[in-house]
Amino acid sequence: RIPIIIDPGMAFGTGQHASTRGCLEQLERAAVDHRITRALDVGTGSGILAIALAKLGVHDIWAVDTDPTACAVATTNAAANDVATRVHVLSDLAEITGSFDLVVANLYADLLEALASRLAERLRTAGTLIVSGLLLVDEVRIQAAYEKLKFAVGGRHVEEPWVTLVLRQRAQP
Repeated sequence: RIPIIIDPGMAFGTGQHASTRGCLEQLERAAVDHRITRALDVGTGSGILAIALAKLGVHDIWAVDTDPTACAVATTNAAANDVATRVHVLSDLAEITGSFDLVVANLYADLLEALASRLAERLRTAGTLIVSGLLLVDEVRIQAAYEKLKFAVGGRHVEEPWVTLVLRQRAQP
């Protein structure tokens, strides 16, 4: 495992929560299985997932959070981990341009559902979308929202009652 220095301050993301652990495990798998050069972390909180991506070898990571305190904490944590030149922290998803090999969003079910099309738009063809922060009782609803956008579950991590899903675009007939 790769050590990450995190001072969460008032932001979410220490690595102790099941949804964060699920994301970290799936990010690690994705980094091994796929070539990831550009990644997006939506709802970055402390920046733990963006920092993990940098330490796993991703060179261009964009992290976004609507909370200005979280943005400040993520920026400080990126610097503490010597990855500040690769992790770019912003407060508005609309300010981030381009597409990504991997998008990770550790939020909550209602927001994952509301952002489904915006997250899908950011993903390159054959990219990986990791969503977490949802409970087992919300899994079917979240899967359905992403299936409408031509995504299929390519992996999942369960640590009851939390679920992390790895989604990939289905091949077009």
